[in-house]
Amino acid sequence: YKAGNKSFNVVTVNNDTKSQFEEHTRAHGVSFPVLNDRDGDGGIFGIYKIKGIPNFYLFSPDGIVKDKWMGAYPEKVFNSITKSSSFKWNTSVEKKGNAKVVNYPPIESINSIFIAEKVTLYADSTVIDFLSCSPAFSFGSGSTLHYNGKQYKVISSSIGLDKFVEGMIGHGSHVTATFEPLPMDATKFDYIEGDCDNCFKILGIELPE
Repeated sequence: YKAGNKSFNVVTVNNDTKSQFEEHTRAHGVSFPVLNDRDGDGGIFGIYKIKGIPNFYLFSPDGIVKDKWMGAYPEKVFNSITKSSSFKWNTSVEKKGNAKVVNYPPIESINSIFIAEKVTLYADSTVIDFLSCSPAFSFGSGSTLHYNGKQYKVISSSIGLDKFVEGMIGHGSHVTATFEPLPMDATKFDYIEGDCDNCFKILGIELPE
């Protein structure tokens, strides 16, 4: 929701009781619209034949269902919305001293519980602020950035390396990781957790001028 501009919107619908709904929205403090449907099979859960949660629907601007699936798959959510013709990135680029900061950099594809929210290029390091879509995770010491045929190793992270941490379900956790420095004129790079086939990957992270 934060990564997209006003051409894209997120709406959550739940079927809690009124008191559960009010407590949930107060505790989580989400920034996108959260609606409450307590009509059971006569409401939206019945209309769309929803038997379990989470359940995702991707609509075009004219109301056509473009994709749907059940289950919490952050990579599927992200890849589906970013391939939507109505999605536009809310990217901004700024200079802070000699550093280049890219907020919400566009990406090509993701197979990861992490989303890159901000990339900062310094002369002596590259710092990436990640959002974790899983409440339980670690940040691997084998993580590298790939650019122009070269690898740039992780140096540290705000939760340590290879240390398993647990948060609350439904609450994204932020991780800041520091890597060896990418060239200041780098335009697109990949993040890969390790050298295994199914390792976490964020491919085609763009660094626009």
